[in-house]
Amino acid sequence: MKTTTRRIAAACLFITLAVGCDRFGSERVTSSPEADKAKSLGNVAVIDLDAVAEQLGHKAQIQNAIRQRDKDYAEQLGVIKANYEQKLSAIKQETGETPTPEQSKYLVQSANEFTRSLQQNTAKAQQALGSYQSSLIQQYRAQVKQVAQEVAAERGLGIILTKSDTVLAHDMTVDITGAVVERIRAKQAETARANAGANANAREDVGDASSPRREESFSENRNE
Repeated sequence: MKTTTRRIAAACLFITLAVGCDRFGSERVTSSPEADKAKSLGNVAVIDLDAVAEQLGHKAQIQNAIRQRDKDYAEQLGVIKANYEQKLSAIKQETGETPTPEQSKYLVQSANEFTRSLQQNTAKAQQALGSYQSSLIQQYRAQVKQVAQEVAAERGLGIILTKSDTVLAHDMTVDITGAVVERIRAKQAETARANAGANANAREDVGDASSPRREESFSENRNE
C-alpha cells in the first residue's frame, strides 16, 4: 500500500507525535532523601518516551508489527483486485468483440463498481492499520506509565511531562528516562526468571507423575 512508507516513517517518531508534551501523570507522591535536588527544581519529572522505546527495542517491534500488518492487508487487497479483474474479464468474454450498447454500458458499470469497491476496501485497510498502530502505542504507553510513576515517586516528583520540542530545556536531575529503562529491564529479567522457574517446576511435576508408572513397569518385567 502507498501509505506503508509514511506509516513506518511516522512510527520512527511515533512517541513525540502521539503524546506531544502532555502530562503523563499527576499523582502526588512522598519525598525521599535522594530526591532533594530534584524537588528543589520543582515537582515535575521529564521522560523521553521515544528514547525509552528505542533503548528497549519497542520502536523496532512496533515498526515491524505495522509493516507485517500492512503486508497482510496488501495481500488481501491483491486477492480482491485479482477477483475483480477475473470477473471483469469474464464479462468481456461474454460480450465479445462487438458488444451491444447495453452490454457496453453493463461492462462500464461493472468496471466502475469494482473500482469503487476496491477503493472502499483500501480505505478500510488503511483505517484498520492506523487503529492497529494506535493500539500498539497505547499498550506501550501503559507499560511505561506505571514504571515512570514509580520512579518519579521515589524522587518526590508528582507530575511527569513527556519530552518534546515544546520542552525547550530541563535539568537532567529531573530526567527519569534512564531510570525508567533500567527499571523496565529489571522487571523483564525478573519475569523471565519467574517463567523459567515455573517451567522447570512443571517439568519436574511431569517427571514425578510418570516415575511410579516406570517403576511399576520395571517391577512387572522383573517378576516375569
